[in-house]
Amino acid sequence: MFVENKYHKWYFNIIDKAKTRNTNGYTELHHIIPKSMGGVNDKSNLVKLTAREHFICHLLLVKFVTGTFKRNMAFALNAMSTLSNKHQDRYIPTSKLYAISRKLYSEEQSKFMAESGNPMYGKTHTEDARLKMSKFHKGRIPANKGKHHTEDTKIKISKATSGSNNPMYGRTHTEETKLKQSKAKLDKRNVKLQGKPKSESHRKKLSEANAGKLFTEERKLKLKQIPKISCVYCGKLSSPAMHKRWHGEQCKHKI
Repeated sequence: MFVENKYHKWYFNIIDKAKTRNTNGYTELHHIIPKSMGGVNDKSNLVKLTAREHFICHLLLVKFVTGTFKRNMAFALNAMSTLSNKHQDRYIPTSKLYAISRKLYSEEQSKFMAESGNPMYGKTHTEDARLKMSKFHKGRIPANKGKHHTEDTKIKISKATSGSNNPMYGRTHTEETKLKQSKAKLDKRNVKLQGKPKSESHRKKLSEANAGKLFTEERKLKLKQIPKISCVYCGKLSSPAMHKRWHGEQCKHKI
């Protein structure tokens, strides 16, 4: 259950010191052997710790126990890290300690869900269950169907992702990255299409969905009449929209 290491030594050093002192300030009652590990509520198994000591002890416990006990201690530590501050003297961990506690919890949670903790571990849905799920979801209307962002929201989104807020601002993908992205998309498309030709009903749905969206001859003519703009850096001619997006000050050939 316990591993004899430095964390084990530090833990019991804190416990032994706390047992032999008188504390007048705010304290929290701590189970020396946690209840989830078989600890009892006897006075011999209880000690008064300061809020900071209490948090540190739970952090140390994760470091010198094993198996399911380690997971339980990681969950308890996470709970202490995220509790609301109901008492003005309750210890609030530093950002570093909070990050450590979250990492320990995440690691144990990941192991737990990868094993028997996952309700679907070693199981698969039956055909009957799949049919029921399929029927349940068919005909359901998405929560955002028919809804659109307001102009005010669109402006906010634009500001939040424009200029220096854009993670790709002032940067361009390398040729190697572009090739990888292209290959990944092609591979994904080929997997989807491989051995799965579109049915007639699927083709009909696609046709109906795109009806009226195609450019009319009049619209095509208007687009052709829009004057092209020449980029001062690469000399390419493009429409105003394309020029604004890819050329001018955004041109990759700009020195």
